[in-house]
Amino acid sequence: MKRFYGLIITGLVLLTVSAPVIASTVTGALYKAAITATNTSYTAQNVSVPFTLSTQGLLDGAYINSNFTNVAMQNAAGEDVAFMPGQDGDPWMFFIPQIGQNSAANYNLYTGGTTAMGGAIAYFPGAGGMTVPDDASLELGDDFEIEVSGYVDTSVAGDIVAKDSAFTLASDGAGSVTASITSASSPTKGTTTNSYNPDSLSTHSITMPSGVESGDMLIVLVTVNYSVAGITLTFPAGWNQIYAENVGGANVSGYAYYKVSDGSEGASISVNASTSCLLGSQAYRIDNGGGIPTATISTTGSPGTSPNPPSHTAGTNDNVWLAVTHYQNPSYNVTGYPSGYTSISQGLGGSPAASIKVASGYKTSTNYTEDPGAFSATGSINFVTTTIAIGPSSTIITTSSSVSSGEHILKVTADTTNLKLYVDGVEEDSTALAGASVPDNANDWVMFANNVMPYVYYVKITVGGTLVGHWYWEYDTTFTDQSGNGNDATPTFRTTTTDADVTAVIKSYGAANQSVFDSGSEDAAPDIVSDDDIPAVFSMFYVDLHAEDLPGIGTAINDYLDNQSIPQEIVWLPFVYLGGAVITMIGYRYTRKLMPSAFAGIIWNVFFGVVIGSGLWGLVPIGVVTLGEMANRKKVSI
Repeated sequence: MKRFYGLIITGLVLLTVSAPVIASTVTGALYKAAITATNTSYTAQNVSVPFTLSTQGLLDGAYINSNFTNVAMQNAAGEDVAFMPGQDGDPWMFFIPQIGQNSAANYNLYTGGTTAMGGAIAYFPGAGGMTVPDDASLELGDDFEIEVSGYVDTSVAGDIVAKDSAFTLASDGAGSVTASITSASSPTKGTTTNSYNPDSLSTHSITMPSGVESGDMLIVLVTVNYSVAGITLTFPAGWNQIYAENVGGANVSGYAYYKVSDGSEGASISVNASTSCLLGSQAYRIDNGGGIPTATISTTGSPGTSPNPPSHTAGTNDNVWLAVTHYQNPSYNVTGYPSGYTSISQGLGGSPAASIKVASGYKTSTNYTEDPGAFSATGSINFVTTTIAIGPSSTIITTSSSVSSGEHILKVTADTTNLKLYVDGVEEDSTALAGASVPDNANDWVMFANNVMPYVYYVKITVGGTLVGHWYWEYDTTFTDQSGNGNDATPTFRTTTTDADVTAVIKSYGAANQSVFDSGSEDAAPDIVSDDDIPAVFSMFYVDLHAEDLPGIGTAINDYLDNQSIPQEIVWLPFVYLGGAVITMIGYRYTRKLMPSAFAGIIWNVFFGVVIGSGLWGLVPIGVVTLGEMANRKKVSI
């Protein structure tokens, strides 16, 4: 009996090793690369990851065609994964929405065959994005459509599609997507003035800059001493508050107000305070300034010698920036300004020695984000610091807020009447053009800069109903304009991971289908006979192993095996086939009932055959055990 069982087990091992395995789930694929991504730190999201594979080698070996239609990438669940073949020796890139802490995830790259796979092939931009030279055909006017498809990371501030001082479609980094037509003239700093108020008053006079004309943007910065809670300033009608920051412990408060001039301001304005206070002020005239100024405030009020205005992100990329510190100290002064910022005369309040002061510097920039750097003071002062952005005039903005990061189709349209923004086919906002149109200038188009879109499927520009630009990924250093207008794009390519803790490697690359190779002669290339050429066999006798479908533990076991470079079949198939035979033998030993014991082994094999695709080859050893027992005994109790 022991010798008989030994022969059975030996046969099972041989059967396990020789069982046919078909692991392809993509129709027509001839080859498959098994790829494992590993995360060595905390849970990571929205990661672009490279892996090394020679694109030119695949093309030369006919593993993929020149149009890249017979290549696709999927995760372990069989879902499409966005990927980009490497260009000119670069690594391939693919996108991982999420990978757990200190874990691994498996992916498959399928290639070959004549069937178009429809893989999620995409362009993964480098930090410089993609540029398209200025051309008359790409001047938008007031009748156009711009459509972009891909993954939008709304936690990143950057331009999706932009033509400087003309048009911008951008993410603000806080969950909003903004489309804007920018005025032809950038905002600039005009005249400035400061006010000195020596006395503690409830009504203060603030001098206006010279040369103010209707339409100019006016900015007033105010510092007051804060000795009681809740000082409220009341400006004349038409003025709007940018911020009001009361910091009692620092005995200093900062305020900023703005107004688009209507020409009625005069040489000065009167500001009322809810409580008598000392007040110092500065006033700016911004030419071509418009929209609503935005600011970020540092609320610490802490004493020190280096007031440092905080980083701020604006809604446009064409701004006058103000770095401001409101401070209090009769003995010390701000004498140094942030690098790149030009100072103006400080506003003062108090007598005989001014103790309430406001200092500011200005610059113009096309950056969305500014972090000015620190002021320097002659001694320790109490302060509140701010960074303010003033955008261009005549800016028309339509915003879709609460856009989650993910795959989207964004479309901006102008129909001579309204500017509209669509997200995934839904109109999110509309603003009247009121006669405005996109300025015609010589600036080039810049798209997908600053990693705002990890990957892009396509972008299209239509003017007056005619497609004038259409681009998507190509295996080239230039993306051809598919509209036929010759507006070819120059892309930059991502080649590194966006998270240093997440990496990926190819574990294996080989045949995806069961194949027969007929070498014929030494000079002839091997003929591949695919599954379609093999006579029909009961499908359950093929092995299509997908053990990750085993509830609870399948994926974890597969990940461990892949990380150890252990073929999954070597573990799973012996477990299933030997398991069925062992159950049959153990059942018979304790029950002496052959039929129920064999039935238990059959249930075991059918369960795993259906759930993880191990096939029904385990029925063969069960049949051998059953027949052997029947032949070994003259009488069997059934």
